[in-house]
Amino acid sequence: MTASHRFSRPAAAALALVAVLALLLTSCSGGTTKSQAGVSQLAVENGAVKEIGVADFTTAVKDSSLPVLVDFYATWCPPCKASAPFIESLAETYEGKLLIVRVDTDKAQALASQYGIQSIPTFFLIDDGTIQGKLVGYASSMDQDFYDLIDAHVG
Repeated sequence: MTASHRFSRPAAAALALVAVLALLLTSCSGGTTKSQAGVSQLAVENGAVKEIGVADFTTAVKDSSLPVLVDFYATWCPPCKASAPFIESLAETYEGKLLIVRVDTDKAQALASQYGIQSIPTFFLIDDGTIQGKLVGYASSMDQDFYDLIDAHVG
């Protein structure tokens, strides 16, 4: 490489930054909708509960015409694993009346930080874009607490 093709360190760093920004802009502005990393919605389809990606958490939660139960969890967390079957049963019980959104705190750290998550699992009930209730942790003895919170906001 000749001297005319070498870049100073600041220039090389600036070029690298421009390349990264270009990649980010390209991935964010494409015509296809991508799921937000670590954010999914529980949906009942053919009698089975499945997770589907959510393109934008804020839009999904704040613009929902239904109350939203947000489950902040991690795949390695034992209480989170224990809560999963119950949360799936809520998706079936409240099908068409409640939206359930799951947020993997390892993949969506900024979102977990934005909501002040310090312990997992943490559950928020959001209705009309406003947090209406919060439950932290999970034990089967809390099941009625979930029903009470949800029933107060489901029409």
